[in-house]
Amino acid sequence: MFKICRTCGKEYKVIPSQAEKSKTCSRSCQNEYFRSGIFKGSNNPMFGKPRPDLAKLNKSKKHIETVAEFHRGRKRTAATKKLIGIKSRASRLAQGWWQGESNPMKIPNWNNRQDYGTPLNRKIRKQVLERDNHTCIVCKTKFQDKDLHTHHKIPRRKKGTDDLDNLVTVCKNCHPSLDYEIIKQEKLYAKRG
Repeated sequence: MFKICRTCGKEYKVIPSQAEKSKTCSRSCQNEYFRSGIFKGSNNPMFGKPRPDLAKLNKSKKHIETVAEFHRGRKRTAATKKLIGIKSRASRLAQGWWQGESNPMKIPNWNNRQDYGTPLNRKIRKQVLERDNHTCIVCKTKFQDKDLHTHHKIPRRKKGTDDLDNLVTVCKNCHPSLDYEIIKQEKLYAKRG
C-alpha cells in the first residue's frame, strides 16, 4: 500500500496495518511534521477532551497539581524512604562495596600529596609526547595533546622519578587500566610478603 508524505509530498510504501496511523515517509519528516505546529491549540486531537491517564485515576488535573505542589521541596521521613526503598548516600557508602581494601582502585597514601611532589613539568611532558610521536603506547593511536597523559613506569609513590626513561605517553582511556595493573601487582607482592 502507498501513501503520500504530509511533509515532503513523496509517495512511500506503508504496511497495511499501519496505513491509518502513518502520515510521513521518514523519521526526519515526522520530526518536521510535529515541529510545524500542526498540533497546537484546537488542532490537537486531544483538545477539549479529558486526559485518559487522569480519567483512569479519577483525579482532575487540578488535584494532581495541588498534590505535586504540596510535596515539592519537602524532605521525606526515614519511614517513607524505607517504604519506597530510597537509601541515603551515607547508608549506601556504609555498605562498603567499594571501600577500603575491597576497592580495586585503592592507592595507598592517595590523600598524602608529599609522595607525589609537584606536578609534572610542562617541558618534560612536551618532550615525552614528542618522543613518543603523540601516540599512545598501549593502543598505538595518535591523539591531540589534550587527550594524552604521561604515565610513570615506576610510580612516584614508589620513588619513581620524572626522568624521560621513566615516562611514557598513554591516552586518557588506557591510563586507568595501566594504573590498575600496577596496583594489582603491588597488592599481589604485598600479600606474598
